[in-house]
Amino acid sequence: MEDKHFLGGHRDMLGARQDLQRRKALKKLHELEAMLALSDDRAFLQLAWAVNILQSDFGVKVDRFLRFPARAATDDMASDLAVHKWDIEALITLLLTTPKKEFAPGEPRRSLLTDRFDTMAVAVNLLRDTENHQAGAYLGDGTILLEMSRIAHRQFGWQRGFATTERLYRFLYVYGQGACAEYFSELNGLSIADFVTVGFYLFTQLHHAPWSRPVAIEKLGIDVPLVERALPLFSMDVEGMRRETRTLIDRLQGRAAQRVAYLPSALRRFPIIRDPRTDSYMSPLPQLIMFRMTAGLYYDIASGPQKLMTEANDRFEAYTRKLVGAYFPRFDVHPSQAYGTRKFPLNSPDVLIQDGDSIVAVIECKATKLTYDAQFADDPMQAAKNAYAQLIKGVAQLWRFFSQVRRGIYRGPPVSPTARAVLLTMDSWMEMAGGMRRDAVAAARALVEGEPEVTEEDMRPVVFCSMQDLADVMIVSSEDQFLSTLDNAVVPAYEGWNFREVHRDSAGPQNEKAFPFDVAELAPSWKLLRADRPDRLGVLAGSRDHCAGSGATNGEVKRALLFPSVATDTVR
Repeated sequence: MEDKHFLGGHRDMLGARQDLQRRKALKKLHELEAMLALSDDRAFLQLAWAVNILQSDFGVKVDRFLRFPARAATDDMASDLAVHKWDIEALITLLLTTPKKEFAPGEPRRSLLTDRFDTMAVAVNLLRDTENHQAGAYLGDGTILLEMSRIAHRQFGWQRGFATTERLYRFLYVYGQGACAEYFSELNGLSIADFVTVGFYLFTQLHHAPWSRPVAIEKLGIDVPLVERALPLFSMDVEGMRRETRTLIDRLQGRAAQRVAYLPSALRRFPIIRDPRTDSYMSPLPQLIMFRMTAGLYYDIASGPQKLMTEANDRFEAYTRKLVGAYFPRFDVHPSQAYGTRKFPLNSPDVLIQDGDSIVAVIECKATKLTYDAQFADDPMQAAKNAYAQLIKGVAQLWRFFSQVRRGIYRGPPVSPTARAVLLTMDSWMEMAGGMRRDAVAAARALVEGEPEVTEEDMRPVVFCSMQDLADVMIVSSEDQFLSTLDNAVVPAYEGWNFREVHRDSAGPQNEKAFPFDVAELAPSWKLLRADRPDRLGVLAGSRDHCAGSGATNGEVKRALLFPSVATDTVR
């Protein structure tokens, strides 16, 4: 029998503890906002840029912009002086939502010292203290695992890097061809090819100096008017960024709008900030220029007619088949198979992987956009109900297929009795979210509950996997290791693990393979970039990857492009 007095006392103690954490969080947040209220926006953005570059491996010196201890010049995320990129992003969001201090007549005017690493260190520590106390105020016994998923969504993208060859090729393949490319050009007066070329240029230029103006690079066909046409797709002025940030935050519901760790960032859409007073621009986190050039293409295409997203979804399925076939030549990779009758047509899942005489894995692809609510809401599956419904539907589709195979309705390459089932998403859904995966499976069971032809035998365990994880595993796997990882991913010991982490823990020796496609097929300027001398062309990416197989080491993408002329017109 439960002790009601004990339970009541426990709730009272929990409430008191959470109230104390709320008060501590407010105190730290007010201290941080007081700092930001004293900061000139331009100066703080330059501080953010300098610290970001200092702790990246781009080989750019920031001595003339920043005073820092020698130990701070490191890209080691385990360093006690490491300033994480996601912390910088959160601080900029707070900067853009914090009103500036108004000084009374006669009051001494003070301003934040923004040429010192110590200033950033103090701000980051206040941010982390605020986050920790806020977490103490809203986390309960049953929400810790969901918080792990939120943390993963916030951090994993930064840890893996946004500039990899596979990622660049993938998003250009899905969003940068056909009717999607035509719509982009009509909408923006700029081709996808020119957008990407200017993106490379800006990515490079804004690593070398904090405030810059356009310059021409004849070799790449870049002139100043082209850069000025592309800049609105990448940039806003500070006041526009303030409005955009406030709009994003105002859309949030409930407590999410008060959690500083998970405030939405306008930098994902507009990674460059313009200063009309000096006719210059900068990017505090130039890595996000690559995010805008890849995943950010979604924003351009989604504004068009639905047929564009249908085409993009079809290309996602085609890219999956293309990549699996290229990495694993032993496999025969089939598209969806049509069967059934004229009156009742049926289709198999989107990708069928055949090894020898039979299908050994089936993949259902879902290009559903990963929304902010799907990452950070109190109840993501409720907040992003329509989006999660697509994933749940995908699980049910896999089970219905296995039912049709068992009943002899399916006509196509033979399916192994032990064929693996994979739900593949374009974005990284359900990061470290074992509870949500269980809930999705339960919802799928409810969906097929009234279908007696779908039996327990058909409801095989489903591997939830993002395209990023799939690519990261394939680049370091043999065919046998890949199939073994699919098997391991559904055993209880790995419940809630991401597919890549299952592979790393269970697959044994890993040998990285070259990326099998040429980005120049989709972005012609890539060929010109690669053709330059090795001492002037590094490769394109952010910090050295901290997770084996992330793609940050697969060929072209590793360090910043080094065009000597790019940063010549800088603003000091």
